[in-house]
Amino acid sequence: MLADYIEINVPPSLYSYIVHTTGGDTIRLGKNGVLWAVIKQHLICYTRWSMEHNSQMQDPQAPRIRIELLRKNGAQVPNKNFTLNTSSRKYLSLEGNRIVVRLLISEFQKTFLDYMAGASMANPQLSIKDAINVFCDDYGLEFLSSYEMLKKRWYRYRQKESCFQNTLLNL
Repeated sequence: MLADYIEINVPPSLYSYIVHTTGGDTIRLGKNGVLWAVIKQHLICYTRWSMEHNSQMQDPQAPRIRIELLRKNGAQVPNKNFTLNTSSRKYLSLEGNRIVVRLLISEFQKTFLDYMAGASMANPQLSIKDAINVFCDDYGLEFLSSYEMLKKRWYRYRQKESCFQNTLLNL
């Protein structure tokens, strides 16, 4: 039996990051993971009309990742004598799609910020451009298309950090 998948449009830099870290465009979930907990909250059943309507709203040029759904035949309801069949819930709602993409982007940004903080502490003379270039090489990103986005994210993070560093001196 083939595994069930959901497909999600993601930004190109996130697609490259996922392909590099997972070894392909498919994410396999863990049963106790945060991503699976979020996805199963937003799994729905679609009719043929809503599937066609949803596919028309998505950008066909955007890169797509696949997330493998865990097999789940039924969920028992506490203090009841029946189970709910969840095997037909194979589609992600539009709201769930946005939430999953935001969660994946958040993980990508967290990895980038941790990488940059480590690189700047290990080598204070390293320029931001060189550190971003090494990050792009390590995670399979295209430097020219990702540089401005990553540089802005790093500057925003440093600005936010500098606001909190002097709070004790102001008391």
